[in-house]
Amino acid sequence: MRNTIQTRRLGLRGLRESDALALAQLVNNPRIACNLIAVRHPYTLDDAQSWLRSGNQAHVFAVILKKELIGIVGLEPDPSVISSAELGYWLGEPWWGRGLMAEAASAVLGHAFTSAGLERLTSGCRYGNEASWRILSRLGFRHVSHARVYSLGRSAMMEIATFELTRREWLGPFSR
Repeated sequence: MRNTIQTRRLGLRGLRESDALALAQLVNNPRIACNLIAVRHPYTLDDAQSWLRSGNQAHVFAVILKKELIGIVGLEPDPSVISSAELGYWLGEPWWGRGLMAEAASAVLGHAFTSAGLERLTSGCRYGNEASWRILSRLGFRHVSHARVYSLGRSAMMEIATFELTRREWLGPFSR
């Protein structure tokens, strides 16, 4: 992915190998890991380097504030549904409560529904993660169901709320 996105306060860009240390330091936090499904805890520099070398970040953006990586927001295509992807994100704890992830995720929604041509996005959050629930609701996602999934960050099963947003919903009632 070569796209970059600029918001009022943030820059979003593709990941670089040089991001490994910042990724490892931020994600190796039990308060972040407990909310994630596909990231184990503890999370090491080797884990970050291995993930970056895997090349599985085609639609993943580094969230940059004042030249510092503070989080990740990305889209994972759903191979079972055409024009669909899952929105995932995390933000380093020092930046919680400032509306930064809502700003970053909103910009990625715009990218998903315009540049990437997606028609449907899904997302999810752990029950009890009220901040993430608020972000998804504020972005227009509808709570559609729940699931029980294995979390590498918890090394256990966890209950998640699942959400959905279509391009038509994102465009609003006057887009027809």
